[in-house]
Amino acid sequence: MEDIVRIQEVTDDIDLSLEDTDQTVTELNRTAKQLQTSLTQVRMRPLSDLVGRFPIFLRELCLQHGKNLELKIHGGGTLIERSILEALSDPLMHLLRNAFDHGIEDPATHLACGKPQQGVIEISAAHRGDQTLITISDDGGGINLDKIRQQAEQVDLVPVNTSDAELLSLIFEPGFSTAGQVSDLSGRGVGLDVVRTNIREIRGDIKVDTARSRNNLYS
Repeated sequence: MEDIVRIQEVTDDIDLSLEDTDQTVTELNRTAKQLQTSLTQVRMRPLSDLVGRFPIFLRELCLQHGKNLELKIHGGGTLIERSILEALSDPLMHLLRNAFDHGIEDPATHLACGKPQQGVIEISAAHRGDQTLITISDDGGGINLDKIRQQAEQVDLVPVNTSDAELLSLIFEPGFSTAGQVSDLSGRGVGLDVVRTNIREIRGDIKVDTARSRNNLYS
């Protein structure tokens, strides 16, 4: 009986030790998750750190080129890894210049198209699963697909029956441009192929869509 009692006491001690161990493991897991969250937050920065300087930049462009523009930013608090955010600086600035140069008409043209006098460029960001989607859009006249087709046919880039989606992808081809001359705004002699290359270097991708407006301008 004494041996049985001793065995029971040892068993109870083991059970208590296991409970303490389980509790310790739970606390360690909780601490590890908190550390991981803290480290992630240190590596991540909000998109606003990058795009926060864009409004001032666009106001200066408006003064220089006589345009009236409002910049709307949605999802500025979207967190992005610091190194990726830094790599996005040049591509986003390039796209912003393109939207301003080709997309936003002068106030008189904007009014003539039935739009408000003030043009709009929007930057939106959101997480979709394990990906981050950043969109830049403008309320300009849409991309002139006919002009792209003419330019592409001149350099033998596309057959006659190329779809609109295939035509739009051509703007990211090296050396492809419909601009009559190099300006100090959008490309400044550098094409959108550089934007695509920079984005692919951070394992991203880029695509473009367009909707034509009644004045047949392009953005």
